[in-house]
Amino acid sequence: MSLHGQIYSFVLNNKRQRVGVLAATLPLDGNDQRIHIGWSRCNKSMGDKFDAKKGIEIAVLRSAKRKGMVFPTSMLEDYLSFVERCKRYFKGAEIA
Repeated sequence: MSLHGQIYSFVLNNKRQRVGVLAATLPLDGNDQRIHIGWSRCNKSMGDKFDAKKGIEIAVLRSAKRKGMVFPTSMLEDYLSFVERCKRYFKGAEIA
């Protein structure tokens, strides 16, 4: 899949530490002009260590699946802010 554009944003916990990533992609397909958003999140309480590169990769891969995705409720506020940012960045495109 060729991409027209891609942006991402880190998700922070209440201690301002990176714990997740939201990524948006706009495919270069002529038929699909919708923004696809994916996510990744590490579970710090289970001992996971946040890896920015791996987190971005997972979030982008999930956005490329182009399927409706349920986001963790802990990321909902970040997701809603990110959607608004995506609308500004990808002018004229809709959220999938």
